[in-house]
Amino acid sequence: MKIQDVIDLTGVTKRTLHHYDTIGLLSPAKDTSSGYRDYSDDDLNRLQAILFYKTLGLTLDEIRAVLNEDSNRLSTLEKQKQALIKKRAQLNQMINTIDQTIQHEKEGKTMSNEEKFKGFDFNNTAYDEEATQLYGEHAVKTAKQNLKNGHVSQEEMHDTFEQLATLRHHAPTSEKAQTGIKVWIDQLNRVYPYTKEMLIGVAELYTIDERFTENIDRYGDGLAEFMQAAMIHYAKHQL
Repeated sequence: MKIQDVIDLTGVTKRTLHHYDTIGLLSPAKDTSSGYRDYSDDDLNRLQAILFYKTLGLTLDEIRAVLNEDSNRLSTLEKQKQALIKKRAQLNQMINTIDQTIQHEKEGKTMSNEEKFKGFDFNNTAYDEEATQLYGEHAVKTAKQNLKNGHVSQEEMHDTFEQLATLRHHAPTSEKAQTGIKVWIDQLNRVYPYTKEMLIGVAELYTIDERFTENIDRYGDGLAEFMQAAMIHYAKHQL
């Protein structure tokens, strides 16, 4: 099966499939005549396992270790089943928490903080894979741990986005814009020390990846584009 067929079948991007090949996680044979990747049934089985373990929050290194240790397909499927049963229990707990929240809202009661977050796991995000491809798993793990440890709070980030939204009609290179974007960059650096190249790479994602654009522009139309330009200018002239 050619790479475009795999993309159409699974929804996995070409960039991701190339990355899996580069790191040796999924390396299909190549057609000797054309040089194109040719995915066999075994490759598709391995891709299925990779995507499954990703939904459970495993890193790519962890997935590789599991798959390399488990060459038996039946054994792999048994492990996946057990993991799913565990995940189902977590989802049931989350549903129960939501039901309790609804009931408390209806009755005007207050839930404890422990009750509010029972069953939830915010340690994995939709952007982990892109970040891992760009900066490596160590950087992603460090950043997530720093967030978990409260180096930057969600409230701080929210406030910064709101403040930047008020500046988005200024020129990105203006003093006001640069002062505002520095606050955001300082917060990013508290999560992980960004190099000039890393900062520019993150900024470019704000408009390249529609998920970033949509989330940022919730604070004001055009904010993602403004932040991108302001961050790139800051990185080029201040770092």
